[in-house]
Amino acid sequence: MKRTPKPRSTQPQLSPFLHQKLNSYAIAAGAASVSLLALASPAGAEVVYTPANQTIDRSASYSLDLNHDGIVDFVLLDHKSSPRAFSTQQILMARAAPLNQVNCPSTFCISSFVNADALDPGTVISPSEGKHGWLGGRVQMAFEFFSQGFTFYTYAWVHAQDKYLGLRFTINGEMHYGWARLTVHFHGGPAKGRTWDAHLTGYAYETVPDKGIRAGQTEGAQGDDAEASLPKSATGQLSALALGSHGIALWRRGD
Repeated sequence: MKRTPKPRSTQPQLSPFLHQKLNSYAIAAGAASVSLLALASPAGAEVVYTPANQTIDRSASYSLDLNHDGIVDFVLLDHKSSPRAFSTQQILMARAAPLNQVNCPSTFCISSFVNADALDPGTVISPSEGKHGWLGGRVQMAFEFFSQGFTFYTYAWVHAQDKYLGLRFTINGEMHYGWARLTVHFHGGPAKGRTWDAHLTGYAYETVPDKGIRAGQTEGAQGDDAEASLPKSATGQLSALALGSHGIALWRRGD
C-alpha cells in the first residue's frame, strides 16, 4: 500500500527585486541594532572600591588617596585646640587638596553652613545633584564644646554611624566623584580627657570624569543612569530584518 506523502512547507517565493530590497533593509536593520545595543550598554564606567579599617583620633590625621596615585586628595584631622581645666572643644575636619571639595548640606554653603554633610547610603554624588553644594579647603564635619558640665554638639557627623562623605577630586585635571564611609564617636569624661575617634571603613570613586556615583556604590554603573531598551516587538522586527527574506518569513509565521 502506498503512503501518502506529507505536504511540504514552502517558503514564500520573492521576486529578485523584492529580495534585493529586503537584503538592503537587513543591512540597515543590523546597523540600527548595533547602535541601539550600544545605547543600552553603560559606557565604560567603573567604580574602584577600597575597603579600609582605619581609626583616626585626635592624636593623628589620616591622608586619603582615593585613586592610589601617591597624591593626597583629602586629610581627615582634628582642629588643634589646647583643652583648659574646665572646658574644651573638639572639631573633626576634612581638609581638601587644592581644587578638591566635599559635599555640604545645601547649595548655599556659606556662613554658618560651612560644614560637610553626612550622606545616607544611595545618595547621588554628581555634578548635577541639586540638593548639596561643595566646599573646599578646611571643612568642619563635627563639633563638640564642653564647659563646666555643659556639652554642645553641632554638625552632621556627631555620632554618625556608617555615613558617607561626598567627595570630588581631580585626576590629571579632570573631575571625578567618590565617597568615604565613616563612623564617628565622641567620648565623654573630664575636659582634658575628652576625645573623639572616626573609623574609616571604605572609600570609592568613579573612573569616568564628571560621572556621578552613589554613596556606598562599589561597582557597576550609577543606579539612576538612563538605559536604553527596546520593546520585544521592535527587537523581533529588527532581528527578522537582519536575517533578510528568510527572517521575514519566520517573523510572519510567528516563529
